[in-house]
Amino acid sequence: MLIAANQSYWLDRETGRLRIPIRGTEGIQLYLPLSEWHRSLLTDSTWSLGTLTVVPGKIIVLVRKASPPIHEPMSLIALDTNEDSMDGVACSPGETKLVAAPLGGVRLVQATHFRRRRRLASKKAHDWRVRRRLLAFEGRRERNRVRQRLHLVSRRLIQVAEEHEAAIVLEDLRIPRLAGYSRRTNRRRNMWPFREIHRQIEYKAALAGVPIIKVNPAWTSKTCPVCGARRRDRVGKVFVCLMCDWEMDRQINAGMNILKTALASNEALARAVRFQPGALRHDVVIPLYDLLREGGGAREEPSGVESRPSTRVT
Repeated sequence: MLIAANQSYWLDRETGRLRIPIRGTEGIQLYLPLSEWHRSLLTDSTWSLGTLTVVPGKIIVLVRKASPPIHEPMSLIALDTNEDSMDGVACSPGETKLVAAPLGGVRLVQATHFRRRRRLASKKAHDWRVRRRLLAFEGRRERNRVRQRLHLVSRRLIQVAEEHEAAIVLEDLRIPRLAGYSRRTNRRRNMWPFREIHRQIEYKAALAGVPIIKVNPAWTSKTCPVCGARRRDRVGKVFVCLMCDWEMDRQINAGMNILKTALASNEALARAVRFQPGALRHDVVIPLYDLLREGGGAREEPSGVESRPSTRVT
């Protein structure tokens, strides 16, 4: 492995021509293949070059940029992170909307590659060298496909937050020990890339000056945002409050509680936003539920609710 400081190598940001000195006037010259994304960073003068690292089969060039000042939020986007999407509420002074950011079929991609790896391991059981190489290739391909889909979601989410001068509220997730679940459920939850989507949102928000707020995720799916009652039994796709008859999709209900928790810690923003969960129930939720029932074509739900209303971010 070779590590060089930014003063000891030369890189042409347009063509990708790289020269690494060895000793005296001797050096190595390479041409790095640059994509449009690489050029967009290198041609931006705000990005400065850092340390260069050479490892077998890979050259890593560190680029740095000073983070802009965090803007003062005028609205909030609270999202509940789920396996297939990020659902929640976007709240600004005088307006509240339900939002959903699908993760681009990440769960299906992971299931497909899991079946492929299992089939390859069975076919190449007699040759461990070939099996290891094929499984490593399949794993890299899965990671690349998953990260690409998550990059599209996180980039679009940051763009929306910039346009509306909003802060993004996320859960401070820590998955506990998976006890009492089936082997299949444990495998699926261990493959859930919630850390990756949160990492991408956080570093892109830092580069764009978008504030990130982390809240405790405990009981967000089982608490009524209207009266505060908490259910301790199992909740299906739809949360129904036993005290005030509040009914809402569980994932959006969690987003509302996440938003309320964030507003509780910022009194000035809470006075400006004036979030009222009941307004969503009468003005948005009931008409959309009725419209989806009449129109058909909704997704199947085990709880009997055909679909949940959402305004998509993507």
